[in-house]
Amino acid sequence: RPEYRDAGYDVTVIPHGTSWGMAKLGTDWSIQLNGQQHDPNLQRIIEVYSGHGNSEEYRDFSDPDIPYQSCGDRAAQMQMAWCLGSGGSRDSCQADADQARTDVQVSFPTTAKDWGLCNQCQDCYQPAERYQPAGSVQSALARTGIDGNGNPLRYQFGFIAATDDHVSRPASVKEVRAFSDSSAALAFQGGVETPFAPDERNRVEAERVASYFYPGGLVAIHAERRTRDSLWQALKRREVHGTSGPRIELWFNARTDAANATMGSRLTTTTSPEFTIEAWGGPTELAGCNAATRQRWGDELIDQVCLGECYNPGDRRTGIERFEIVRIRPQQHQSETIAPLIEDPWKVIENTRTTPDGRRSPNLTATFTDPEFAGLGRDATYYVRVIQEPTESVNGIPMRNADGQLRPCPMDDLDDQCLTMARERAWSSPIYVDYGPSSQ
Repeated sequence: RPEYRDAGYDVTVIPHGTSWGMAKLGTDWSIQLNGQQHDPNLQRIIEVYSGHGNSEEYRDFSDPDIPYQSCGDRAAQMQMAWCLGSGGSRDSCQADADQARTDVQVSFPTTAKDWGLCNQCQDCYQPAERYQPAGSVQSALARTGIDGNGNPLRYQFGFIAATDDHVSRPASVKEVRAFSDSSAALAFQGGVETPFAPDERNRVEAERVASYFYPGGLVAIHAERRTRDSLWQALKRREVHGTSGPRIELWFNARTDAANATMGSRLTTTTSPEFTIEAWGGPTELAGCNAATRQRWGDELIDQVCLGECYNPGDRRTGIERFEIVRIRPQQHQSETIAPLIEDPWKVIENTRTTPDGRRSPNLTATFTDPEFAGLGRDATYYVRVIQEPTESVNGIPMRNADGQLRPCPMDDLDDQCLTMARERAWSSPIYVDYGPSSQ
């Protein structure tokens, strides 16, 4: 907040949950890119993932090639089928269907499964419920605004992830449903108005919401030492990365003839930097807590606070499947359509290395350049996703069962872990490369 900064405090602001639809935020990053609302010295970090889902990916839901159905259209379909099946005429049923589309409501009881994947991003990784693509991180990085003097304004974010579970269990990210926010969906059964079916409407809403809650993510800080000031300075310089839960280690750097840069940095050059990536898959987790942890804290405290589950790494790491490099070319003018500027993935580097027992290697290194950078003659932003081999995850593929069939996460069986296979991942902070003469 400016008043804290102006009073001499060192502060930062970290936007989070920017693609949530459950709260109907309707975030649009272009609105803030002006001289009055944009403060890059305060807003240096952004959350790409939390227990409420992923806010990374941009989707143009108006594109017919992208799978998407609005809940208004789904309501119209269901109302038409029910009306015709009840003996209504085509004309009267069409009128009912049109009204259902407008109200996003039908005249008969439904279940969460009936509404299916309407209003959801169907090809995003563990998305926020009712995904809002205009609020995505990729959308932010593709935007360009103008200040009062006609100078371009852009976001330069570092990436973090978090749990955001509101229960004071930091870093409790094991794939256990109790560590997700699933139980919070119970509140939706108590009187929250929703646009869905009038009978059992709150239960319908609760099960849909619960299907898009996850144990959460972690932030990794590249600091010189484990002190408050060192951690704070690393956050300020954006030398951070986020993960979807596993403790994935990741380094992403760039080099030009004039400078070296770590993730979160900005370079200016007319030729492509050489980028280097190194990553280690997260340690596989064992159930429960190890003996040393229990001896230190005691069984009662561990069971009450930690629900009997602690960080308990085994002696193996999960294999890395690939690197995905995302390239974003920020708008050169505000009228430029952003969808073609977000290249995801722009480059994929597969891991061909294996361990002696035939598994994917948990370590992967790579280098790359952008042969198009000089010819395009425009600024570009690059970041890395590290993709692990599939492992079981709470709501790994939301609204699905292990066989891939449509199935909401049940509210009447909290012992059901709602596990499906997912490729856990890490996101590096971007490296921002401006096109222009290098400064020595």
